[in-house]
Amino acid sequence: MKKIFVLCMMCCLSTIMLADLSQMEKPWKNPPKRLSLETYIGTLYYYAQTFPDIFKLELVAKSPKGLPVYLCKVTDPTVSDEDKNVILITALHSGAERTATAGLMEFIPIITGKSELAKDSLKKNIILIMPIVSPEGFFLDEALWNSRRFDPYSIGRGNRVDLKTLAPKVPEDAPEYIAFQKVSDKYKPDFHMDVHGTGLHFNSYIQPMTIGRAGSNSSIGLWDAKLQQALMASAPAAGFGAYCMEDAQRLIWGPSMGKHYQSFFDMGQPFYYGATYGYIRNHTMLGIIESTWTFSVTEPLKALLQEANKGFSNGRVNDFKVNLIKGGFNTSLLSYGKTKAERRESRVKLWQKQDYFAVGTSYPNSGNFVVSMIAYGKEGLTTLTGTADSGRWGQAMFADILKHSANYSYIAHEGLAKFFAAAPPNVKKIMFEKGTPSADVEEPELDSGIAIGCDIPIANAEIVAITLNGKAIKPSIEDGYETWVEDGFTHVRVNIPAERTAKEKLFLLGVAWNAPFDIHSKYGYVPDEIIKEFIKNDLSEEARREIEEAKAVQTKHIEDKKKK
Repeated sequence: MKKIFVLCMMCCLSTIMLADLSQMEKPWKNPPKRLSLETYIGTLYYYAQTFPDIFKLELVAKSPKGLPVYLCKVTDPTVSDEDKNVILITALHSGAERTATAGLMEFIPIITGKSELAKDSLKKNIILIMPIVSPEGFFLDEALWNSRRFDPYSIGRGNRVDLKTLAPKVPEDAPEYIAFQKVSDKYKPDFHMDVHGTGLHFNSYIQPMTIGRAGSNSSIGLWDAKLQQALMASAPAAGFGAYCMEDAQRLIWGPSMGKHYQSFFDMGQPFYYGATYGYIRNHTMLGIIESTWTFSVTEPLKALLQEANKGFSNGRVNDFKVNLIKGGFNTSLLSYGKTKAERRESRVKLWQKQDYFAVGTSYPNSGNFVVSMIAYGKEGLTTLTGTADSGRWGQAMFADILKHSANYSYIAHEGLAKFFAAAPPNVKKIMFEKGTPSADVEEPELDSGIAIGCDIPIANAEIVAITLNGKAIKPSIEDGYETWVEDGFTHVRVNIPAERTAKEKLFLLGVAWNAPFDIHSKYGYVPDEIIKEFIKNDLSEEARREIEEAKAVQTKHIEDKKKK
């Protein structure tokens, strides 16, 4: 009877499967919609000629065989560029990954259209699009690379460039990549989204879609978790699924993992790829989309614009999170400026000089009291420690700082001594990370203002005092401080203009604060009375023996240390 039931079930399932298969659509019977050279160029010129005010088309290079590489610049010229984000969107692997280009071609009418999203986006952003970066791979050979076998995305895993200058070893091989570099250097994007996809080899050819980090390179991916969540949410909202690399539920592989590589995500090892260029040069945030359908490109890009339009939670500075140059986790060197354009210019200048900065904080870290330190170059370190010796890490005792800085008029010696004296007894020094500049390169002038960030890990902290180099300072977005509360932190940002950084090379920010509620009772563990009574009266003999044995080990250790 059981065998008959199983046989009947198999017959039923077989019938259902056959019925389902007969109902399945077969899109592969139709040819894929592949973009021709004429349609590609003609479409771009349609937008350039139809919307000449907002859509500018520029021929930025020609491939080795003479095919065009275009840049589309889309923005509202009636609104000043001073407070616009700069967003670069490329298809570095198109080349062969045609769905990336298809999605970007459908994105162009969205942002040149009449929707509120389009109008708002062009007022608040400069949107740069390079729909095909490798036209020979796209139109001639169905390859990732050009006729010189130069792939502008993978760069031969970095082997086709001089890793010191990032310039192609043979410039004639890579006019497309050089054009991409020039665009990045000219506009200094805040955000760069590189779009990948499938080759459209047949209709319905799909791949796992991802948003955020590159499957081929774990070092390429955005670091703003909130932005990542917003982009990921666009996929199910539009009716499709997308992964992030974390969905693989694996850690990233590294060379020291040895034979355990099978337990790690080893496909996407970090190499220098083309998309890394903007980050290394200009501290541009990177994101990746792996696409199949056009709406798997357009929907995340629309979500990106929505986030950019409403601004980010950085206090007054509502930029993409790209302004932190060095430090983080308590003390940060930040870019300076009243507008996005000023902060962008400062960001790039400081980023390219980061090796000359030392960033540190009072140590041990203490509640209620912190000193955040930024020093520039040999003079800054000498003012701090009395020497500009090499090495990545350093420390300076408060007493020594007072001695070494005594001859610098921009430091209020008495005020600094008073602030140091208010520190907890165990907090007597500053620990800092130094830069590691090349010995054969002359130290550049510091030609930008800076900002110092100090994060208090308590929301709505009461600021008792803010001093800079021993002097009390006032609120100011140009030469003074700002405070705001975000994500459980009370943030302090001190703005220092270029007129000061040209003369002053050491900055000691002192912040004293109180919590708005009792945090001290939350520090350390005190057992409840019921636990104390249990330990005193109700412990088992076995537990008491274990305690006595452990205490004996502890006592012996203390006695041995005294003998030494």
